[in-house]
Amino acid sequence: MGYDFDELMELLLSYVPDTWDKREGSIIYNALAPVAMEMVDLYIGLEIFQEQTYLLSATDENLDNRAADFAIPRFPATSAIRKAKMWDENDEPMNVNIGEEFIAELQSVDDEDIVFRVTQNIDTMPDELEHGEVHLTCQTAGEIGNSTFGEVIPITFIANLDRAEIVGDIELGKEAEEDDDFRSRIIEKITKKPFAGNIAAYIEFTKEIRGVGDLKVFPAWAGAYTVLLSVLDENYNPIDSNSVATLPQLKQLIDPEEYTGRGYGFAPINHVVTVKTPERYIVPVRARVTLRDIEIGQVLPLVEESLKVYFNELRADWSKSTETSPTTIFASRVIEYILKVGGVENVGDVLLDGQPVDRVYRIDTPQNQYVPFLGGVDLYE
Repeated sequence: MGYDFDELMELLLSYVPDTWDKREGSIIYNALAPVAMEMVDLYIGLEIFQEQTYLLSATDENLDNRAADFAIPRFPATSAIRKAKMWDENDEPMNVNIGEEFIAELQSVDDEDIVFRVTQNIDTMPDELEHGEVHLTCQTAGEIGNSTFGEVIPITFIANLDRAEIVGDIELGKEAEEDDDFRSRIIEKITKKPFAGNIAAYIEFTKEIRGVGDLKVFPAWAGAYTVLLSVLDENYNPIDSNSVATLPQLKQLIDPEEYTGRGYGFAPINHVVTVKTPERYIVPVRARVTLRDIEIGQVLPLVEESLKVYFNELRADWSKSTETSPTTIFASRVIEYILKVGGVENVGDVLLDGQPVDRVYRIDTPQNQYVPFLGGVDLYE
């Protein structure tokens, strides 16, 4: 337990004989006051140190060290991998070598160039890439490499190259796992012990597969020994053919189709596993807004970006939803995120999916899984 300055001064002065002048401003008081101030700082430091030793309150490297006791590492930041195309001076596709580097036209918040390096070309991936197509890996880990589209400029001269453009995503970059998410994962892992095909084991194994971000497990969903895994990708989107991990690949690792139920994958013997991904639940938003010094056309794209953040948060929490507590889109939260945009003074008459209700949702069942996506946004004054 720490002390404040007055308590420490009272304690220190209690050791001084009462025959001495101990009033504020006296020689002994002035001599002890700096000591008390230093002791206050020391106690504060000790309290902070103590908090950093507990899993529930540790942060940053201290949380990493605490997690190491359980052999659980933090998910590191990953680099964006983008698809790009190259054209020569005759406007024909051309190949470039592995290792060539390009600078994006856009710059980071620190005014440092975003550098991409060629990591795959038609020579290394002849079945997946066409002539002139390459994979560019951002040399800065995190989400910074996700936002760039269009022209990129070679750092060194490449003979006959006329232009290069980023045209799509292969794998989105992710920031390092934040403390709260990391802490929750540690607690979940040490309290829900995986064992021979229980729910915790399926979650742990599947989440460790590259390309998987989250999932729900439905045991005995179609009878004894049947297991349904409903899976989202690393960006909490439904898995499709462009995802890092596809549904057939996951099925092959967990319970190979040709040997289903026979224990040739992760699933125990007799477990027949079905792997699916949720459907997109598109929710258009309409609202009346009161604006200040800004036009509807100017504020609309800003509102769309703000609402996308809210819908991303909903998808990140999708695995926690149940049939009795489904994913819910609250009109009040929609209003909150619209009001985050500068120039919006008030919001009213919100319609979600055409309905004037406080919330809309789709009830998840094993047969029907949904994750919410923002549809069109219609604002009017």
